[in-house]
Order: sequence, then structure tokens, then C-alpha cells
Amino acid sequence: MIFLTALPMFWIMISASRGGHWGAWMPSSISAFEGTCVSIPCRFDFPDELRPAVVHGVWYFNSPYPKNYPPVVFKSRTQVVHESFQGRSRLLGDLGLRNCTLLLSTLSPELGGKYYFRGDLGGYNQYTFSEHSVLDIINTPNIVVPPEVVAGKEVEVSCMVPDNCPELRPELTWLGHEGLGEPSVLGRLREDEGTWVQVSLLHFVPTREVNGHRLGCQAAFPNTTLQFEGYASLDVKYPPVIVEMNSSVEAIEGTHVSLVCVADSNPLPLLTWMREGTVLREAVAESLYLELEEVTPAEDGVYACLAENSYGQENRTVELSVMYAPWKPTVNGTMTAMEGETVSILCSTQSKPDPILTIFKEKQILATVIYESELQLELPAVTPEDDGEYLCVAENQYGQRTTAFNVSVEFAPMILLESHCAAARDTVQCLCVVKSNPEPSVAFELPSRNVTVNETEREFVYSERTGLLLTSILTLRGQAQAPPHVICTSRNPYGTKSLELPFQGAHRLMWAKIGPVGAVVAFAILIAIVCYITQTRRKKNVTESPSFSAGDNPHVLYSSDFRISGAPEKYESLPGSLKREDTRKQLGLLPARQDDMHPLAPGLLLLLDLAFCDSEGLIFKYPKTIYAWEQACVWIPCTYKNKQNQEQHLDNFTLYHNPEYDKAIKDYNGTILYTKTKTGEHFTSDGRVQKTENNCTLSINPVSFQDSGTLGMRVKWREGGKEEKWMAELHLNVSKTPPPPHLQLLTSRIVESQSVTASCFLNFSCFGYDIKLWWSLEGLNSTSSSKDSTSLSTDNVFTKSDLTFQPRWTHHRKNLSCRVLHSSTVLSEETVQLDVKHTPKLKIEVSPRDAVVMKGEFVNMTCQVTSSNPEYKTISWLKNGNLMKEQQQPTLTLSKVTKEMAGTYHCQASNDVGLGRSEEVNLKVLYAPEPSMVQIHPSPAEEGKLVELICVSSANPPAKNYTWHHNGNKIPEKTEEKLCISQVSREDAGNYSCLAENVYGRGQSGQVAELHVQYPPKEVTVVIQNSTLIREGDSVKLVCRYHSSNPDVSHYYWTPGSSLNKPINEVLWVYKVAWDTPPITCKACNQWCSESSPVSLDVQYAPRDVKILQIRPQSEILAGHQVVLRCDFSQSRPKDVHFFWMKNGSLLKEGRELVFNSTSPEDAGNYSCSINNSIGQTTSKTWRLQVLYAPRRLHVSITPGHRVMEGRKAALTCESDANPPVSHYAWFDWNNQDLQYSGKTLRLESLKIKHSGSYWCQGSNRLGTAESAPSTLTVYYSPESIGRRVAIGIGSCLAIVIIAIWGVKFQQHRKRAQSRQGLQDNSSSQSFFVRNKKVRRATLSEGPQSLGCYNPVIEDSISYATLHFPETDAPRTRDAGTSETQRPLPSGDDTVTYSVVQRRHVGDYENMVPDLSEDEGIHYSELVKFGVGEPSPAHENVEYVTLKH
Repeated sequence: MIFLTALPMFWIMISASRGGHWGAWMPSSISAFEGTCVSIPCRFDFPDELRPAVVHGVWYFNSPYPKNYPPVVFKSRTQVVHESFQGRSRLLGDLGLRNCTLLLSTLSPELGGKYYFRGDLGGYNQYTFSEHSVLDIINTPNIVVPPEVVAGKEVEVSCMVPDNCPELRPELTWLGHEGLGEPSVLGRLREDEGTWVQVSLLHFVPTREVNGHRLGCQAAFPNTTLQFEGYASLDVKYPPVIVEMNSSVEAIEGTHVSLVCVADSNPLPLLTWMREGTVLREAVAESLYLELEEVTPAEDGVYACLAENSYGQENRTVELSVMYAPWKPTVNGTMTAMEGETVSILCSTQSKPDPILTIFKEKQILATVIYESELQLELPAVTPEDDGEYLCVAENQYGQRTTAFNVSVEFAPMILLESHCAAARDTVQCLCVVKSNPEPSVAFELPSRNVTVNETEREFVYSERTGLLLTSILTLRGQAQAPPHVICTSRNPYGTKSLELPFQGAHRLMWAKIGPVGAVVAFAILIAIVCYITQTRRKKNVTESPSFSAGDNPHVLYSSDFRISGAPEKYESLPGSLKREDTRKQLGLLPARQDDMHPLAPGLLLLLDLAFCDSEGLIFKYPKTIYAWEQACVWIPCTYKNKQNQEQHLDNFTLYHNPEYDKAIKDYNGTILYTKTKTGEHFTSDGRVQKTENNCTLSINPVSFQDSGTLGMRVKWREGGKEEKWMAELHLNVSKTPPPPHLQLLTSRIVESQSVTASCFLNFSCFGYDIKLWWSLEGLNSTSSSKDSTSLSTDNVFTKSDLTFQPRWTHHRKNLSCRVLHSSTVLSEETVQLDVKHTPKLKIEVSPRDAVVMKGEFVNMTCQVTSSNPEYKTISWLKNGNLMKEQQQPTLTLSKVTKEMAGTYHCQASNDVGLGRSEEVNLKVLYAPEPSMVQIHPSPAEEGKLVELICVSSANPPAKNYTWHHNGNKIPEKTEEKLCISQVSREDAGNYSCLAENVYGRGQSGQVAELHVQYPPKEVTVVIQNSTLIREGDSVKLVCRYHSSNPDVSHYYWTPGSSLNKPINEVLWVYKVAWDTPPITCKACNQWCSESSPVSLDVQYAPRDVKILQIRPQSEILAGHQVVLRCDFSQSRPKDVHFFWMKNGSLLKEGRELVFNSTSPEDAGNYSCSINNSIGQTTSKTWRLQVLYAPRRLHVSITPGHRVMEGRKAALTCESDANPPVSHYAWFDWNNQDLQYSGKTLRLESLKIKHSGSYWCQGSNRLGTAESAPSTLTVYYSPESIGRRVAIGIGSCLAIVIIAIWGVKFQQHRKRAQSRQGLQDNSSSQSFFVRNKKVRRATLSEGPQSLGCYNPVIEDSISYATLHFPETDAPRTRDAGTSETQRPLPSGDDTVTYSVVQRRHVGDYENMVPDLSEDEGIHYSELVKFGVGEPSPAHENVEYVTLKH
């Protein structure tokens, strides 16, 4: 980075070029924004011998030649310029100093172009310089984006704008960079040609999300409206990310499934669908679908989508679950077991989801599992009941499949209870029913006659097996009268069972047969009926004819394989017909007419007759045609049996050659080749015909051509006393020469290397004349195999050979032959030409033949197609496996071979079969070593590690000798291709070169390789650049220095880094350094980091952790005890300190310890200590000194004062001084009586006079108790109480006067009453009646007549008064008009209750007048006497006065 604001470097650059010729220097191109200005730096020179007095100059636009009249931009001599440049151009440079710098202002697009300068020194000394500057007027900043932006890798984007206008400086601002990074401005940079640009850099790590983001840069010019913006789109390359994919997919078998994979990447990814490593589909696209048509269970599995590009790859998988119905279950296990053994059956299937497996037997569930693919059935100790068919059923929601299997239980025979004997007329039939597996043999024993009848004796025993039951019936004729004892014995490999059969009557036998063997009996009856009807129809419809057509043969004459070509002669009775007819008569059944038969009767009769009718004709088996050739032999296989598959004895057998039927004699005529009668056998005279003993097989050896024709076999036998006849014919085909075999290719299309089967067939085989079929094919490989077979059966007579082989392409158009050999002699053969389809077979002809040439020589290659079936289409050439697109001709010509042409060449051609390729031709180009280059591994090298330098020089043959140079000096004894430095050091760095040499010459030294030895920074130190001592809070500058490093140090780390400010390169500023800053180290790092030794800052600081320690006492501080406090601190730098004590902020004393010999409460307070050194002072936290003491200075304060009016409130507070505070209070009155109150404040509500007095309190804490002095509370009357008491006093005086008067009168009255009525003196209670005449009351104005005072308050009311006369204490007055006795009165006192009743006359009292006659009412008075005497019963407990007026 170079920060410059002027052009001195430009002038220095060109000043060295000054000389004695014409020349100019200016930038070839320069650019500026529209509307701004541009300064085109220019300097020129001229010959030294010219010494002009004045130097002038001219600037032209777009042309250097004045004769072309180019626009004048600036002209120093006349100041006349083109109108386009008026006011826009001026010269910044001094022409006298050879500076021709031009300034153009207010630029517009039309000013863009070439600018030329012309020097004018006067006279002819004028020169137009060819050098010129091209001005480009731009409107957008230039944003430079690296050619490749990869996500995750830091990228630098720069914004560059021209800065060639001295009047306007651009300011750069990034647009749309939010979230990318913070830009950094490099400032003005000088370009190579002296122009200037303003550069701003933006560093960020791109992500995939910013791909396509428009990043802008704005250039603005301050104090103007000029703004220019430019944009660039970010093309961020990033690896694929699969953004969309199927989740797990479930599909039903046979449905369509679509799997989608969508990936986001730049560039587009290669999407590949794979399954188990097999690529199913791939394409370069954003999304790729995999379509699965009609999915099968085989497609079930995990599918992977792989997205990849050149920047990475990602893959994800999806599981496809194909749901399908169960497959047909397979059953493995023991299917056959002996009784008592354990049978284990495994039924398995496959389905999805897993099926429900069930094993049934006769609709009964034996075992079942749910959602499992296997079911094990265990049958322990099997019994015969376990024998039978089982079903294994597999089912799920998609379907059901069933497999049937049989379990065979083998056991010894069991003779069932229904076995017995029964008689019917003169016949005894014994029924033996046996249950057994495997099938048993049954024998009937007659012990009395010592006879055993086996079931094979069909004339006596009839047997039929149904399942595990074998039913055998023994028929004895003429034994009904004396039935013999019959024992049924049954055997199989597992045992023998015998049972003597019980004898039952005929009726019981019938019912027994109808029961267990009813079907057998019914079937036998039906057989008898059918046989009777059949014989009757034959006798009615038989007509004799010599024809051998099918109509001449009865419907019952069939062999087991085909109908024989024979017919019985007409009117010849069949054996056994008479017997069957008699039987039918005995059964009472008559033959039915043919016209009356049911349409199905013939078929039914045929079936029954073939199965059970006795001796109904013979069944012959023999070939229809026999082939042979002269001098060979003929073997005619022939067998005959009756319908019971038993061999029949033939009384007469004649072999005719070309027989003919003679109607006259009703027999055949022809050449007799062989005759057999009861008397013997007769052959032809030449003895060529032979016959076997047990059947009708014949042989003719040798056979001649004349033997060709028809051979007739005439058979006669007797049955039932009648002669039976039969004629069978076959054709004998004898050729003069052996016929060729029939050769057939069983494969329609023959392709090389694919198996082909050929069949060779010959209709001949004969004992005594051996033949062999021999295959012949050129180059028949050893993998071929032949299978030979011969047949001499009654069905076919042939010799056959099948050849299986894999043809090669060389077999094309070759003959495959099958030869018939007899004693190594070829009798005949058959040949087919093979049409072998194969790919084109190619070979390359090379000139020169060894394909080894020198560099620059000529090579010619020709691709020859030796064979192709079908024809090939095109020929193409490949080099090193890559198709050479421009080479489509059979001949490849390389005129001047270069080393790049070396390699393997082959050609290829294709047809419908496939692609054929020639063998590879390895073209070798020989040349001397080419200029060598050195490869360094690793590069750059790390100090102390192994470095390997390889001399790379292309040569053929490879170079064998090498010469190494280091910094131009030859390295001795180093002639190998590799130069190894085991532990590289800094001294090994430098330039390395090498020379390679082979047999064709010595190469040249190519590009020099520089070995860079990288090592971590060396000698890293930390330098403190503070000149004075560092105090706490100062700013410290630290510099991390190192001696050397390769590569250069890129970053630094400072330790500790967490507590320090962010480092800036190698300089670390520590602002406000802490007192406890640890030692600091720095790491200078390139790829490796080297750490310096720790450096201590030695920070000077004031004392730390100042605090007050309580030395004595260790516990509470009590008044009167000694207390020692100490001022302590943890550390200080410098260590010289001073101590000061303060109490409540005031300086107390100096010294480290503070001692109280006897503490008092006044010593309590907030203490602190301060410690200072030369750096500063530190004060401890405030320490509270608490002195504990008992309560003191107690006194009672009264609120609101010591005098309080009655009815109001008063609060008495016990004030105290104590530490800890008083925890308990006690209150006492003037009588030292405890008021039972423990609170600090005693509250008196509604004060009364009685509350007046002295009060004092007592306070206590855990240290002691104290009492206060008494405080007097005075309660005075309120004005209302004073008035009330005055009224009561006056009223009381009046009452006393009235009572006294009333008493006098009462005494007088009493005396009169006593004398008048004679009352008793000792009455404790006395009632009297007084009647007075009502005396009119006088008003207040009447004066003396009125006794009392007017009181409106007591108007219309009754007042009661009770007078007590205590002996000692007077009553305490409670209220006006009432009294309360505090203690009981003496028992002798009388209490008199007076009552004054006032009439309702306002303004006066109603008084009692002694004159009773004047009272208008009746006055009742009750005098209650309280004494020791008992009151009158009538007036007990009366303490009131009742007055009635």
C-alpha cells in the first residue's frame, strides 16, 4: 500500500531519462468521471543544444498533425482553443521546466479521445510528439470481483475509481454489503504510468445465500451533486445441498412411484439416483425424478440421491417400502414319519408387511403367528390321525396365498373291526379292511386246508385301496355249507397284524357291504351289467370285412398308448363271452338294445370294460414303421397283454410279409417269415428272422431291400373253448444305402459365445448292429458336450445325439456335420452351415511395424475389418481410451510425430450385435530430454522437515543421469532424479535447477524452482515503550518484535488477551493499566507461532485492600473493656506507607493501631483508616464500632403533656439508652403497683380523674436492668363535669331539705296511723294508704307556696332517690342521681326510698302535702327495711318504690 497525494515519484521516474533528443512522457490511457476534471501528467524533452528563450506548447485532440487542423485543446502562445474546450482546459505544468501537464474540467463524453502535445521552441524548432494519452470518460465505478468466489472462503472485492482530478476527490461507499463485512479504504494508489486510483476493499466470507447478490459501489464527490454507482453480481460457487427429497415412501406392488431429488448448488450438480451401488439415472440438473413403473418387491430398499459438483457433494437416502401380498408359502420339513416320531414343519413366505401365517388341517387351526414370515409346526408323537393334507395360509391386507402339503404317517397295519366272512348261496366272501401306511400286503389263510391266498391272485381276491384303507375280498365258491376258518394277515415294513375273520350270515354280509364297502358292491354289479350289454351288442353287430379301417375294430380294442391297427375277424367270438353271458343270466339281467341305450352308455361301457371285464381281447404295442438299410438289421419291439395287464399265452403266432386277406378261406395269405404253434416254431430257410420268448418282439438280421413292405402279425388263441384271432400290421422301410441323419439347430439365432444346441436324429436302432453319431466342426472347443441316447421301445426306435457348444466368430460359415459311424466307417452324414452373428473383428496394421519412432517421423495405422456379421457401420479411432472425434477413416496418419502423440491406439466398429474393438497398439515416441523443471515436495518447505526435489524432464527413454545446481553452483555427487534434504534449514533455501540426460542427448535446464524454507518467527520479544514508571491507570504501549520470519508475520496474539484491549498488529496499547496486570507475552505468527518471554509492567499503585481488623476482643465489645483495632492492607507498590484513623469522617489519630483501654458508649461510631504512599491514598470501608451496655438514662415522657383533661388520651413512653436495645419493659403506678404492661409506650384511653398519679418504668436487656424516675400525670375535670357536679350539689341540698320536711310530716302521720289502726310496732315492713285532696299548685310567681325549683329537664319524669346512711365510709359518687356502694352496709341500716311523682304541669314540682284530705289521688308507698329480720313473705326482695297516681 502506498499513500500518495502528489506526483513526485512520477517526475523522479522520468527525470533519469532526460537526454538530448525529442521525447515526451505521459500515460497511454487515463480515465475520469463525467462532470469532473482530469489532470493528464506530461513531461517532454528536447535536445540540449537548443536553448530557447521561451518555450510554448500546443495540445491537440485526436490528431498530432497541424495540417489536419485538429481541435486545439490548449495553446500557450495565443490562448486560442477550440470551442469545445473553451473554459475547460488549462496548463498545470511549467513549460519552461518541461512540464506539459494538462487539466481538463467539466468533462463530457465528447471529450473522450486521444490527446497529443506539440512543443514550440520558436522558429523551426517545433515538434509534435507521437506519444499520446487516451482519455476515457466513465460513468460507473469499477468493481473487481475475483474470477472464482467459493462459499466459505474469504474473498476480497475491490472498488476502483480514477482519482486524477486535483479539484475533486471521490469518496467511496459500498452498497448492499450489509451482512457481508465492513469495508476498508486503501486510499489513493499510484498506477504504473503515473495515474491514480482510489481503492476500497471489502473482505467477507461468502455463503450460498449471497449467490446472485448485487454488490454496489458508489463514488461521490463532496460539495457536488455528482454520484456514480456501479454494480456487480456475485457468482458464488458452492457445493450441492439437497433441499427437497421424498421422505420414506410406501407403495403397493404394481403401482407407480415417483422419487424426486432437488438440489441447490452452483454450478448445477450432477444428480444421480442409485440403489445398492447401481446407477439408475443421472443428469446435470436442479431436480431429477426417478420414475418406477409398476414397482415390485425386488425394488424395495434404500435409494440414494447423490448431488455433486466440482466443489463438493452431498447424498441423502429415501427408503421405498413396497407393500405386497404374501408369496406362495414354501414348506420345509419332514413330510414322512413313523408313528410316534416328532414331525417338524416349517412354513415360510415373504410379504410386506409381514403376514399372518396359519396352518390348517381339515379347517382346524393347528398353529398361527401374527406378523412373522415363518411358522414352525411341531407334531410330537404323530399318530395315524395326523396323516393327511395340511394347508399353510399366508395373508395380509394385500392378499392371501395358500400351499397344501401332505404329512404321511407310516405305521403298522391295523385290521378294522368291520372285517368278516359271510355266505351267500354257495359262495363265501371274506372282507378284510386294513388301515396301513405304506400299503400292506394282505393274505388270507385257511388253516384247515393249509392254503394261503395272496391278494395278487386276482381270480380269488379283489383289492382296492382308498386313502389309508385297503379293502380285500376273498371269494370261495361252494363253501357256504361248511364255511372254513379264515385268517386275514396284513404286513408292511413296520409290522404284521392277523385277525381271524368272524363268520356272518348272508343277510349280514349284504348289509356289511352296503355299509363300509357298499361302493365296491355297487360297482361290481354295474360291471356285470356293462359286460352283459357289451357282449350282447358285439354278437349282434359283428360283420366280417377284410378292411383294416378303424370301423372294423371294436371300441374296446386300445393299447395303453394308441389304438392298434388290427381287427378281429367277423363271427369270431371273444374269449370269456359265454361266461359273462351266463353270469348275466344268473343275475337276471337282459341285454339292452343299442337303440335304447343312453348317449353316454358307450363311453361308460368302454371305461368299465377296460377296467374290469375279464379277457376282453389283447393289447399290442409296437412301432408303426421300422426304418433300416440293406445289410443292417431290424429290431421290431412288440408286447401284448390282456386288459388285466397280464401276459397272455399265445397258441398261434404267424409273421407275414405283405399279407392279404382271403375271403374265401377267411384267413390271410402271404410270405410267412415266422410261425409259432403248439407243436413248435418255424423260421424261414435263411434263418434271418428271430423271436423272443416272452413277447412278440422280432428281429431280422440282416435285412435286405426286398424286405420292405408290410409285416403282419397273426395271432390266434383259445378262450372259453373258442378260438380267438387277431391281426396287427406294421410297415418296414429298407433303403439300399444308409439314410443321412436329421440334423437340426435348436437355436434360431446363433451369436458368438452364446450356447447353441444341435440335435442329430436317426430313425434306426438294432441290437447286433451298433451305430454311433459323430459330430464334426472345425475348432470345436473343449467346453462342448454331447448327449447320446438310443430307444428300442414299442413307442419309438431311434438313435439320437444332442450337441451343446459355444460357437466362436471363427465358426461363421463353417460346416457342422453329424456322421453315422458303424465300426469306424462313415455310413452317412448331414451338414449345416453355421451363421454365427458376431461383432466386427478388427486388427491394425502399423507402419513401422514395431510402432516405435523418433520424434518428427511418420506413422501410418490402418484399421482392417477381418470379419463382421452383420456388416459394420462406422469405424472410429481411440487414443488412450478417448475417442478421436475427427478420425472416422480406416487409416490414421500421423505425419510429424510429437511426444504428445505417444500412447495406446485402437480402432472400433459396431454392428447390430455390438461393438468390436481391435487390439491396442502402443505408439512409442523416442526423444531426448526436454527442458527440465524442478518439483519441490512439499512446497514451501517447513524447517526441519524432509524435502524432496524431483527433476521432471519428459524423455523417452527416461533419463538416467541428472545434474543438480543450487543458486547456480553444481551440487556434487547428486546424479539421481530425486534430491532429498532430510532436515531442511534456512541455508538450503534458494534456486534449484537440474539437467537430464538419456541415450539421445542431454536436455536443457528449464525454469528455476525456488525453495522456500518456512519457519516460525525467531527471537520474539516484547518492548515497553514508556519512558517513566508505569502507574495504575496509565496508558502503556507495547511492541512485539522479532528477528526474522518466513513467511512474514501475519498476525499477533497477546497474552493475556481477555483482560487487555484488542491488539493492533504488533503494537498493543494498554489503556488505564490495572495494578494487577500480569506479565504480558506476545506471539508472532505466520503458519506457526513463536512466543516471547513474559514481560512484567511493574505497575506502581496505591495500597490495595485496605481494611480494619478487630484485634481484641475477638467477640463482642462491652463497655469498660479494652479494644484494639488495626489498619491492614494486602499490597502496595512502593511499599513505604502511612496510616491514618478517622471517626465519623474526622481525623482521629495517626498510626497503624487504634487502642481503647476502657470503652464507653461514647466511643461507638463509624471508623475508617487510610493508607497512602507516593502513588496515592486508599481508605478502607467504614467500620462500625458497637459498644454493648446495659440500659441507662431511663425517663418517662408523657404525650401530650403532664396535665390532661379527663376523657382524652395520653401516651406514656419509657425513653432509654441501651445497646442492645431494651428488650423488656415494666410499668408501675404511684402505688408501685405493676400495671402488667411490657410495651415501651403505655397508652391510656378516655382518661378519668382516678388515673391521676405518678408513673415510672423499668427497662432491661441481656446486660442489665434500670428504672426511671416517677413522672406525674394530672387529670383535671372538663367543663361539662364541673357543671354537672355543681348541679348535683345544689340538687342534693334541696333534696335534703325536702326530705327533712317530709320526715317530720311522716313522723306525725305515723303516729296518727298507729293510734288509729293499731298497727304493730315491730313490723318490719308497713304499707299505708293516703288520700289527700289535691292542692292546686302555685305557679312560680306564687312565691312561698312553691317548694322546689323549676327544672325543665325533669319535666314529665319520675325521679328516684335512695339515701344510705353508712356508719363509716361515704359512698364514691359515680354519677349524678345515682350512687354506688363500694363495700356492704351494716346489717342494721335502713334504706328509705323516696319517690316524687310530678304531675304533668309545666313549671312546677308535685310535692307531697301532709294534709291527706287534700290529696286527690292515692299514694302507695313501700318501706323496705334491710335488716336481720326476715322480710314479709309477701314483699320479699322488693327494693323499689311503687307509686300509683
